Amino acid sequence: DGKAIWSSGTWHTSAADNGRVYLEMLRSGDLIVRDYGPYFATRWRTGTAGNDDAYALLQDDGNLVVYKKDGGPGKGGALWNSGTY
Repeated sequence: DGKAIWSSGTWHTSAADNGRVYLEMLRSGDLIVRDYGPYFATRWRTGTAGNDDAYALLQDDGNLVVYKKDGGPGKGGALWNSGTY
């Protein structure tokens, strides 16, 4: 239906000069929202840095989860979740 089920709460009209942002999974384990512009400022993060090679998974239940590199559904190791399940 096009309705948002979760928001980082960080968007505002001046968030990026061109109005574009992107989601990036860093090798450090942090999932971030960053401006797509000259400064690439970070607008939001999960705070999961320090977990090298962690990964983000949008699960079938709609929950976005950051897992440790050896974790996953049924294995545990969730570092952060959007709570949208």
